[in-house]
Amino acid sequence: ALPRHSCNLSSARPSQAAAAAAAAVVVMAALVFKVGALAMKTLAKPLGDRFKNWVMAHPQYRQSVLTAAQRMHRFEVMVTRKAEGKTGQAFIGAMTEEKSVELASKLASESFLFVVASLILFVEYDRTRRKEIKKQHKEAAERQAILDRARQEREVSVSSCAP
Repeated sequence: ALPRHSCNLSSARPSQAAAAAAAAVVVMAALVFKVGALAMKTLAKPLGDRFKNWVMAHPQYRQSVLTAAQRMHRFEVMVTRKAEGKTGQAFIGAMTEEKSVELASKLASESFLFVVASLILFVEYDRTRRKEIKKQHKEAAERQAILDRARQEREVSVSSCAP
């Protein structure tokens, strides 16, 4: 008669079941992280608008953002002039208050979005790096275990051959 084989987890070795469970946990953790990052990206735009409104309502931050917008305007005009081949000094007047406020609010909102995207990128990079380091340590431990088993087998075979 042919031997019967069972395909349930109870017949599997405990290390195989633990490895399968660990792999499932890793997949779920990665999925949760990805969904969380997607949610942050989705919420970043409305939060950026709220941040913009807050900055524009706060007098000290408003003034620093307006100053940054004026500098950005000067830089943009200077780069545009150089790109057009115009040389020499030119008077770059200040923007109107309305245009300056518009550019400053856009700058505040885009800065917030940039910070959120950079944070998500950094966290993803760090998570991937840690995962790779963990994988390398696991592989090194497996190699060391193989070497230890081979050394033990050699010692056993040498001791059994000795008179």
